[in-house]
Amino acid sequence: MISTSLDSLNKKKHFNTDRMFRYLGQDIETAKEILNMVLIELEVSLKTFEDYIFTNNLNGIKSTAHKLIGTSSSVGLIELSNIARKFESEPEFDPILINIYFSKIKKEVNFVVQLINNFLRYPSFS
Repeated sequence: MISTSLDSLNKKKHFNTDRMFRYLGQDIETAKEILNMVLIELEVSLKTFEDYIFTNNLNGIKSTAHKLIGTSSSVGLIELSNIARKFESEPEFDPILINIYFSKIKKEVNFVVQLINNFLRYPSFS
């Protein structure tokens, strides 16, 4: 029982559906439509980050991180939003830090995509 509670709390750190429904309202169909758009945006963001990192474009990286913060916050992707905030606040192009943050973002995106896809298959308010 305890591990189930811990698993639930840990998942909420990554995909908090309570927060998502506070932002979007209690309409599951609307949430599903928005989450499908978020899945596309996450894929686009990763590609955009790669392009900007390859060209050492710190302003582009920060702009993409800022957009990702808004996208992830609005659907309860708390950890992704936190990582993107670190990316956005980076004062200079430090290739080591940039690559660390990007690796964390890729890992988190892969995880939340699984959580979102699971929600889309079995939507609920819990």
